Amino acid sequence: MTKHLDLILDTEIIVSSHLDAIECDDLVKRLDICQEAKSQLLALKISWQDYLDLIEVAGVDIQDYLNITDENALVLGF
Repeated sequence: MTKHLDLILDTEIIVSSHLDAIECDDLVKRLDICQEAKSQLLALKISWQDYLDLIEVAGVDIQDYLNITDENALVLGF
């Protein structure tokens, strides 16, 4: 079950143009924040709302993210 939740809640970096080293570092740091927040959520150390707050601070558009997670859940049969 945790593996499915991990897939449903996954975040990724989408790059649409050439980035310099500073921009790449920033994206990696944002992804790290999201991955750590997901780990904390799955370990039940933070709430769903705290998780959403953390990934929003990392630059994730929450509405788009929730739409994608819903689609991921449907694809995996939830």
